[in-house]
Amino acid sequence: MERAFLLNRLVNVEEEKQKLYDLGYDWISVKNILETQFRNHSKKNAFYCECCGSIVHMVLSETFRSCHFKHKSKEECVGSMNYKHYEKYRKLESDTHRVGVTILQEYISTQLNLYKCKVQRGYLLKKEMDFVPDLSIEFSDGEVWVIDYITGSRNDNKYSKFLQNKITSYKAEGFRYFFIVNEDWQSALESNEFISFFDSEQLVSRITAYDEIWIEFIRRLCSQYGEEAIFRNQHDFSPDLSAIRTIVYFDQKKVIAKVMRYVAPLRYSKFNNWGRLIHPVQKVPLERIFTLDNELKDFLWVSHNEAELLNKFYHSVQRNALMISQKKINDSKNEYTSTLIRKFELKSNTNILVQAPIENESIVGDYSFKRRIEATSDLLEKTRICLEVVELCEQSEKIKEYPNMRKRTGSAKIICMSAFDRNSIDYEEWRSLKSEIDNLLSFIGAS
Repeated sequence: MERAFLLNRLVNVEEEKQKLYDLGYDWISVKNILETQFRNHSKKNAFYCECCGSIVHMVLSETFRSCHFKHKSKEECVGSMNYKHYEKYRKLESDTHRVGVTILQEYISTQLNLYKCKVQRGYLLKKEMDFVPDLSIEFSDGEVWVIDYITGSRNDNKYSKFLQNKITSYKAEGFRYFFIVNEDWQSALESNEFISFFDSEQLVSRITAYDEIWIEFIRRLCSQYGEEAIFRNQHDFSPDLSAIRTIVYFDQKKVIAKVMRYVAPLRYSKFNNWGRLIHPVQKVPLERIFTLDNELKDFLWVSHNEAELLNKFYHSVQRNALMISQKKINDSKNEYTSTLIRKFELKSNTNILVQAPIENESIVGDYSFKRRIEATSDLLEKTRICLEVVELCEQSEKIKEYPNMRKRTGSAKIICMSAFDRNSIDYEEWRSLKSEIDNLLSFIGAS
């Protein structure tokens, strides 16, 4: 193992080597410095195993230029055997892995200091494992969480297979597992709308408690506004709105996490390696990432402004629904709406409404505005329907001959747009709007 106790100090001889490398020393100089610092202690049997407490000796390998501790006796403990498995697969990780794991352990230990749990390197778990996590958290009730820092070859099938086997092993052991991904894997588009994935990334994302809140929230929005209002600019991307997931990236240089919540595509799509971001990338302090929720059952993989993000998303869906509605009205120059307008054209030089011939009587039913307004209790939804009436009136050629009606359409439209900007309308405003709409409906002869 690379760590051992010297009195009450935990010495990581591999990290000591790396610090000297970073200062510009070559291997021979590094070896001489470490010999001077620690060899006599090793000869005096002063180092003891972090896992089992047995005596260990320092080994400085000339062949591999690696530094570690080895049990004095021939019998090795479980931790020592796990460490061999761990080192075997750590070769798949990048050079940033070792330092990143140390940083993550420091933050996790600090955040969980108040709880009765043990935060340690994964190879120190008291059971032999083929796939060893970077870090483990053992709670007083016996539950074990494991954490891995992902830095390996991103598009390597061997690495992806390794992660699949690791997850399978964790499930079999009954571990709760979490993955933190190195920041250089992140590849969100500049528009902050989409994110692309390697196969390995999709394996290590997960559904959090807040993802489930978002799933239910979006389900309700779909019911109210329709699925087409949830996202605009789909680019043929068909989202599976029941599959919202979160992935966390770690920026070592800035020591901060980046949380990305995304909706996966429908299965068997050409966009299988893409996700649609629910909200912009959130930069979250590591302290919060490793804070336990109120029930002590999960980490808070969520930003401080989650309520604000939900509110912004709600407003964006409302705007999308309004745009979709307006587009349908603007498209009314086609035969569908042209026929409707002709039905209510005013006879020249009279105030008598004449019903023009209409080919499809069902069109009138589609535009029974009063019934639609009365059918909903949501004042903003009533306001949206009122805006349809205003847009319809504005398209009538005859309204140009009636300044008072033009004034009413303008007044009604101002109330509508003001309500949408504020995302609210009070009762007095609604009464004024309702009065204007009743007059307009009477003018065009619609119900």
